[in-house]
Amino acid sequence: MKKLFFVFLLIISVLIVSCAKEETKVVKTEQKQETAIAPEQAKAELTDTLAGRIKNYRITYRFSSNESQQINELTLAFKDDKRRIDVSESGKFTSSVFILGDKAYICTEQPQKMCIMTDFNEANQSSFTGEEELSKDIINLDVRALPSRTITGINAKCYAIVSETSSDICYSREGIMLYLKTSTNEMTATSYTTNVPDSLFVLPATPQNLNAYYGN
Repeated sequence: MKKLFFVFLLIISVLIVSCAKEETKVVKTEQKQETAIAPEQAKAELTDTLAGRIKNYRITYRFSSNESQQINELTLAFKDDKRRIDVSESGKFTSSVFILGDKAYICTEQPQKMCIMTDFNEANQSSFTGEEELSKDIINLDVRALPSRTITGINAKCYAIVSETSSDICYSREGIMLYLKTSTNEMTATSYTTNVPDSLFVLPATPQNLNAYYGN
C-alpha cells in the first residue's frame, strides 16, 4: 500500500487540472491549421484561460507513460473543498485518492475495501498544485501557440510550454485541460461533466490511520 501511495503522487503530480462542460462526449481528436500568433499573445491567451477556469467538474483522461506499456485511466472530480482521483490500470484495478476538507485518504476496493488516512499537506501539495504553479510561473515561461485541436467535440487551443522541460497542453475556452504531453507522459480527455454529485466523495470504507497501519 505504501508503494501505491507514492505511485499515486508520481502520476498525479503531472496533472494541470482545469474545468468542465455540461455534457459527456465521445473522444474525438482533430488538428487544425491556422495562422501562427506571437509568443506574447499566446502567453496572454493562456493566462486568461487559466484565470477564467471553473472549479467544480469531473473529467476522465486516458493516460499513457513511456515507462509502462499499460494504458491507464484517470478520473478527477472536484466540488467545493472536496477532491477525488480514481486510477485504473488497463481496466483491471482501481484505487482512489480523496481530499475532503482538511483530511486526505487513499482507498482501494480490491481485494477488499480499505481506506488509509494520509498526511493532507503532502497529498494536497503533490496532487493539486500544478494549475496554480502554472498560473504563478507563466510570466517566466516560454509559451508558443500550437495548432488547435478538436477533442471530445470541443475546440481546444494548444500551447507548447518550455521551462527546464517542454510540454504540450490544450485547453477549451472555458479552461478545461483536454490534453497534456510531457517527455514521459501523455493524457487525453475522453469525457467530462459539471454534474458532480456528493455521493462521489463518500469513502468506501472506514479509514485507518497511516501510522497505525504501519505500526509507527
